[in-house]
Amino acid sequence: MTVSAALVEPAFHTAPAYDFTLGPEIGEFCASVGYAPDPEQQIILNDIFAEGDRNLPVVFATAVIGPRRNIKTGVEIQAAIGWLYVLEVPGVQYSAHKWKTASGTFETMAEIIRNSDDLSRRMLRPTRGTGYCRLRLRSGAEMDFATRTLAGGRGEETDKQIFDEALALRSQHTASLIPAMATRPLAQLLYGSSAGLATSDVLREIRDRGRGGRDPRLSYTEYCAPGPEEICDQGGDCTHQRGTPGCGLDKPEFIAIANPQYGRRIPTSFFVDMRNELKPHDYGREVMGWWDDSVTTAALVISAERWADCLDAESEMTGRPRFALDVAPKNDWAAITAVGSREDGLPHIEVTSNAGVIDHRAGTGWVLPRLIAMSWTWDNFAVSIAANGTAVALKPELEAAGITVDVVPAGQVAAACGLLQGKVVSGDLRHIGQEQLTNAATAALRRDVGDGAWTFGRRLSGDITPLYAGALALYRWAENDEPADVSVFGMAELDLCDNCLERPHEDPDGDHDYLCTECRPIEED
Repeated sequence: MTVSAALVEPAFHTAPAYDFTLGPEIGEFCASVGYAPDPEQQIILNDIFAEGDRNLPVVFATAVIGPRRNIKTGVEIQAAIGWLYVLEVPGVQYSAHKWKTASGTFETMAEIIRNSDDLSRRMLRPTRGTGYCRLRLRSGAEMDFATRTLAGGRGEETDKQIFDEALALRSQHTASLIPAMATRPLAQLLYGSSAGLATSDVLREIRDRGRGGRDPRLSYTEYCAPGPEEICDQGGDCTHQRGTPGCGLDKPEFIAIANPQYGRRIPTSFFVDMRNELKPHDYGREVMGWWDDSVTTAALVISAERWADCLDAESEMTGRPRFALDVAPKNDWAAITAVGSREDGLPHIEVTSNAGVIDHRAGTGWVLPRLIAMSWTWDNFAVSIAANGTAVALKPELEAAGITVDVVPAGQVAAACGLLQGKVVSGDLRHIGQEQLTNAATAALRRDVGDGAWTFGRRLSGDITPLYAGALALYRWAENDEPADVSVFGMAELDLCDNCLERPHEDPDGDHDYLCTECRPIEED
């Protein structure tokens, strides 16, 4: 990593005033071990390592937001090197939304240390465990790497917290981790992220404080291009489709504004490749730094607070569980979720797992062997899927392998979603805080399907397969374990047409088409 000569000014940079900073010293030290900061990163390091009275940090929280592979990971690593090796801070914690990110940052730091005689001789052997990694110095300084959970970190004191992938932060994460720093005089936070998603409530609040410059203890740096109303020839009416004349997504001068590494470590040709491969919306967020529109609290089906109220880390199911499978529309993710009764009669919901591997994984190739293994464990094993879901495509091969597949009619999927939401609101559900299920539950948005019925919407919610599978499993559990309650289901026993999802279906011929009278002639034609 080498220093670049020309500074790319951030779109937003606000910070408290200070007279002295160790930032230049930290930057020089990082350069001496082969990881020199770019000019943009040096500005942020100056803020992080600014000192005031009694040599205490001037800045409590630092936020770095910009397109990926441009600035924020480097700042996180450089700050960590400064904290560990220059200041010898006892405790540094790094957390990310995904283990791949956390372990990848750990490996990057480990490689930097291995390549430097000065760093490596001061380092003890790194520790790797299930779901965490640790760097330890002979001075006693330590740095842990892990993924975030609702309860993870509670009660663990630390001096510095790095929140990577902050676009996925939930209020429960910060509530669990930040109060533990109360007695640490050197306490500091570092947020790193690309532009926020629709559900990035925590990061959006930080953005609003940072852009406004009204927080006396926050350093805020954001790289992004001006909005389409400013840089597109058609203004806010631009469709951003490839080939649209005057579209801002195709103007190099604005791409360079948002991406400090444009033409540096990232070749300009790669941006052309991304433009060709990404959808305009994704390119706008990932390359131009345009935030997704926020969603209102009313649009969220399950509030983070209600979901947290249902948390019981020691919860266990004692009754026979019901299992369900859901597959994302693009077949890029799938999940198996189980629901069973506890001793107190409440339903327990959990994404299944085996040997520590959670059954929420990329692709669908793992689904068949996993379900076969589960069928060997459970007598009369069956898995539920939604009639109108992507998982239906797997039904033939599952049944060929001897798996009993229970298809939940399309009209009952809305009832299943309503049942799950109702259980959460009433507090009559328990979960153990699994990250996969929690992220899905607190990101799910409502999709109206007519006549007051709704389901969990996928377009803005992202991957919510663990939640969808959980709704189907809960629905089948409720049929066997408790009487149907019209007020709980929200739409009674109304089965909707598989085609329009609006009118009640009829099946007078017993052909299982499940179509309403208006859609039936269309289908038969």
